[in-house]
Amino acid sequence: MKLAPFSKLSSVGYNQLNVMLYGGGLWRTWFDRDLNIAGKVIIQNKDGKLESRLWNANKPLVKLPNLAIHLTREEQAM
Repeated sequence: MKLAPFSKLSSVGYNQLNVMLYGGGLWRTWFDRDLNIAGKVIIQNKDGKLESRLWNANKPLVKLPNLAIHLTREEQAM
């Protein structure tokens, strides 16, 4: 996944980031796993200059639940 242009969204008091999907991902491999956020951020230091730093949340922020196989219509067709 990649951050979308104009990715900052706000809803019900929460800040959200909009992402773009690329390729034909194997989405089932992402389910039932804790997901973390990490990457490069630009901050303004005390001198007012912008600097680039690597950032890692160091804890799971999201868990994508997997729908039980008997509730997944795609699997029932097989």
